[in-house]
Amino acid sequence: MAQRRVAERGPCQTEAESARHQRQLLEVGRPVVYRYLTEKVVKWSEQVERHREHLINYIIFLRITPFLPNWFINITSPVINVPLKVFFIGTFLGVAPPSFVAIKAGTTLYQLTTAGEAVSWNSVFVLMILAILSILPALFQKKLKQKFE
Repeated sequence: MAQRRVAERGPCQTEAESARHQRQLLEVGRPVVYRYLTEKVVKWSEQVERHREHLINYIIFLRITPFLPNWFINITSPVINVPLKVFFIGTFLGVAPPSFVAIKAGTTLYQLTTAGEAVSWNSVFVLMILAILSILPALFQKKLKQKFE
């Protein structure tokens, strides 16, 4: 049941965030975002440039982990020139695992009388593994470059 909800939520959420991505680019624009979030946008823009070769993996990693809030990624991605295709794929693949954990926790909460057991160590472990797997291609790419240079 939870897997079905994730499968339904993933594409819808990705589509909505992609629409926001385009709207930010067209309506709000760079001046407004830079005016209110200048320091953070500049820092993240530098990070994106450093990870440009493996940007999909980086976006997936950011979506799975809590390092940057999703609202910040949604608002600033078009401003710092994250391609829509990369944003869409990274969001689609990066939103599903945390959504699965949240839905599973909600289902478990419904069945439990105490909230302490809602998020299991198993769920946290699965998220950690997925976060590590999303960053591995970038790490291996750097190692291979160093080896062949």
